[in-house]
Amino acid sequence: MRRSNKTSIGGARSTFQTTDWSEIQKAKTRDKTQRRIIVDGLTRKYWKPVYCYLRRKGYANEPAKDLTQAFFHEVVLGRELIQQADKAKGRFRTFLLTALDHYLTDVYRWSKATTRTPKDGMVQLGITEFPNVPAAKSEARPEQAFYYAWAADLLDEVLGKVGNECYNSGKAVPKSRFYR
Repeated sequence: MRRSNKTSIGGARSTFQTTDWSEIQKAKTRDKTQRRIIVDGLTRKYWKPVYCYLRRKGYANEPAKDLTQAFFHEVVLGRELIQQADKAKGRFRTFLLTALDHYLTDVYRWSKATTRTPKDGMVQLGITEFPNVPAAKSEARPEQAFYYAWAADLLDEVLGKVGNECYNSGKAVPKSRFYR
């Protein structure tokens, strides 16, 4: 299935144009109004190429638009990315794409972190020391290791209760790790 990069947002061009470094230098002005005008122009110039780049990376149309918008809002404007650009370090588009890739990594990590955090927060288990984990065979499948550890824990609990009952009723119980 061929993906379409058709969108009216960001203009007609879908490729990166040569950057006029004098424009980047002007964006470093202290005059906030002038800086905003220049940054807005650069944003309009690079919006579509960034969007197309995201599409080629495999993002669907709407997520690519959302990521493009968020990247320009959070990174380019919010972190004043253009003011950090340096002609001596290479091309502006390489700088922009590197920042975009870092942003995508951050978005991915954040999305994975939020899926691991329970909605109502973490649950306190009250475990002060970790239990002895029985050694399972190394060729065991994960499910087998789970059931082996569960059965070993259950057996320890039952034998501990039986040992304690025997001990409390005066019956001879050999010294064992099962009763306390």
